[in-house]
Amino acid sequence: MTAKIVSFPTSDDQMLQEMDRLIRAYLFELTGNPDLTEQVGDRMIHFVANYANKTFEPCFNLPLLPDMPQEQIDHLMSAIDEGFQQNCREINEMISKIIFERMYFEVEYYEQFNSRPPSTLSQVKNRP
Repeated sequence: MTAKIVSFPTSDDQMLQEMDRLIRAYLFELTGNPDLTEQVGDRMIHFVANYANKTFEPCFNLPLLPDMPQEQIDHLMSAIDEGFQQNCREINEMISKIIFERMYFEVEYYEQFNSRPPSTLSQVKNRP
């Protein structure tokens, strides 16, 4: 079983381009700052490419009894697959949160480096 952590029905390059477009649109919508959008977007695409575009394969040895009925084997495999898919969803959510946290960090870094007042994005992050 192989699952993509961030699953899109497109190739890796297309997925990265779409993520880049979404990140930049989000940044510009919240800040209205084209320079911030460009610089943070450029830094984020490398982060996304390195960490959010990975595949993984579970590794486990599950010995089955030689006389185990096919119905039980099918049920067991279905339960394993269901649990694995739930884990994939949880990992996907965790990676999404990490990406947003990194984006907020990059905005704060940009603002400190450029001595700018905090943007709307910083205010959004600090909401309860």
